[in-house]
Amino acid sequence: MSQLTIVNDYKSAWEDCLKGDPVRPHIPAWQRVAANRQYFLLNDFHRVLAVTCVAYLDHVPETEEELFEEYCSAFDVCCFYTIWSNEKGCGRELLEKVFRHNKIYRPNLKFNCTLSPKTEMARKFHLSNGAGLFRENKLTDNYVYGINTLLEKTTMMVA
Repeated sequence: MSQLTIVNDYKSAWEDCLKGDPVRPHIPAWQRVAANRQYFLLNDFHRVLAVTCVAYLDHVPETEEELFEEYCSAFDVCCFYTIWSNEKGCGRELLEKVFRHNKIYRPNLKFNCTLSPKTEMARKFHLSNGAGLFRENKLTDNYVYGINTLLEKTTMMVA
């Protein structure tokens, strides 16, 4: 049984899992949890199945530097800036759980976006999970998920 773990402390017991980040391995653990940022794990006891890092902002960022702006007028955009999984299907499951968590604990969010690398893998992952391409930047792409997109898809599959 997998569970969602929310990490807000860079000296967490989960810190080592960040070393597996294939998208942005250069971002240190302390920067991933400072101010308006945190990361989420999908785990099965002590086994990490998937990880995603997010920044809460007031806009859709075009660059990695924008993720680390701490002074926003509102924190109504959840930006996923890295996601990876160690088992097939766990990235999608992690997104679903984070969306559900944020809907409850961050009801002010307008939508979820990504700051994604310009790769075919990222494009296929986000488009197949209900996101739409919002903007192509020089070094990144932004995909946007409606706040209820995966929740609605999941509800329809269960019903």
